[in-house]
Amino acid sequence: MTMMKNLGHRHDQLISIPPEFLVKIDNEVDYVIQRSLELNDPQTALDFAASLAATGYLRGIQLARVLYELEEVWDQFETDDSVEDAVFKHMGVSPTTFSQYTRMYRYVLKGRPQLIGKPIRGLIGLIAAARDEELDEDDWNEIYSAVDVASILAVRDRVRGKRTSGHAQIVIEQSRDGYIKARRGEDIEELGFLTRDPKTDVGQRALDRIIRGAGVMQR
Repeated sequence: MTMMKNLGHRHDQLISIPPEFLVKIDNEVDYVIQRSLELNDPQTALDFAASLAATGYLRGIQLARVLYELEEVWDQFETDDSVEDAVFKHMGVSPTTFSQYTRMYRYVLKGRPQLIGKPIRGLIGLIAAARDEELDEDDWNEIYSAVDVASILAVRDRVRGKRTSGHAQIVIEQSRDGYIKARRGEDIEELGFLTRDPKTDVGQRALDRIIRGAGVMQR
């Protein structure tokens, strides 16, 4: 799958494919190649290859949303597994890759259908800038018009350069006693306490979601 290829991590595991499915896909390839030979025209095979690429990409986008939505409702299920553990058991996707899938959907793709079709690697590269709201409307419009990974990341790098030279991103920090502070450059805002020792499993899952979703740095 295209998504897996782009977001792969060394702890990801391969998925077992049933032999009958392998026979089916081999037969499909044999057919389109033979058909192209009969017509003395490679177009049939090329069209089939293009459809596979498009389907794989869209399935990857769909997978990102499934994992994001599953994470959002996971507390409603009666299970001792975390959502990351369950996904790893059923799909072989590591927690690191799971986080990339869900953060890409949460911060970059959600509410921005104009991005569907853009290179996955470019969208991954936008996660931090989108999460920290560093991209304004003009930046997003430029990204919508981008044609490759390099042009997408060029927008991000330009914005990051501006932030570095006087418009630093917002950093959220949590001290050991649970106190939360937000800072951007020299500006600091004290936000109060967020427990680091929840009493229930539900509380722990909710805390993990807050920490992961907001990118809180724990000291």
